[in-house]
Amino acid sequence: MVTVEQEIKALSLEDLKKLRMRWERLHHAPCPHMLSRDLLTRMITYKLREQAYGGFKPAVRRKIKALVEQLNNQGGAAFEVSPTLRSGSRLIREWRNKTYVVHVKSEGFECQDRHYTSLSEIAREITGARWSGPRFFGLVKSRKTVVSSGEVDHG
Repeated sequence: MVTVEQEIKALSLEDLKKLRMRWERLHHAPCPHMLSRDLLTRMITYKLREQAYGGFKPAVRRKIKALVEQLNNQGGAAFEVSPTLRSGSRLIREWRNKTYVVHVKSEGFECQDRHYTSLSEIAREITGARWSGPRFFGLVKSRKTVVSSGEVDHG
């Protein structure tokens, strides 16, 4: 049985005509002819992985739908860009000449061999003051990004 990753690797060997046919089968629609080979391959790859492993989480789909509605109704949409912490990530912060390493776990955080439920809890422990953990560790959300309908290619 061929795995999804083997199938994706094989895409590099297919000619443009076969890639377009593959795209049409996956999307149940004619393939746009303006797509480059690279973009077509990337789109097919995404669709294959989506079918095999699942697409966006429901919360992400709801957010995208809300942004599209906002864009259509108001001619623009604002959204916040924020980092996502994944299990296995490390955060490093120096405070008063001491380095603190926080390990992101599937259920919380670990710092200096102690378990914490939030970054703010760790920041308070380190500083002795009520800090925002994400701010203390440099994870503050960036300013809102605004997209106007003029920037969207409806092609």
